[in-house]
Amino acid sequence: MRCFEKESKFFKDGTRRRGKLLPAEAFLLIAENSLAMATRYQPELTNRETGEKQPNPNYNEERYAFFC
Repeated sequence: MRCFEKESKFFKDGTRRRGKLLPAEAFLLIAENSLAMATRYQPELTNRETGEKQPNPNYNEERYAFFC
C-alpha cells in the first residue's frame, strides 16, 4: 500500500474492521438516538401505573420538531 492511500475500514466481505460500524448500523444508531431525544421532548407523558396522560415538564416544541 502506498503512503497516500487510505486503508479501508471494511473487509472485502463487508464486515467491519477495528470496531467501526457499517453504514446501515450507524444509520440505525442515529435513528434510535433521535427517537429517544424526541421522546424526551414530547408534549405529554403517560403514567405507566394509571395510563393517565400528563403534561411533560421537559416539553420543548422546537427541540421535539428537530428530533422528529
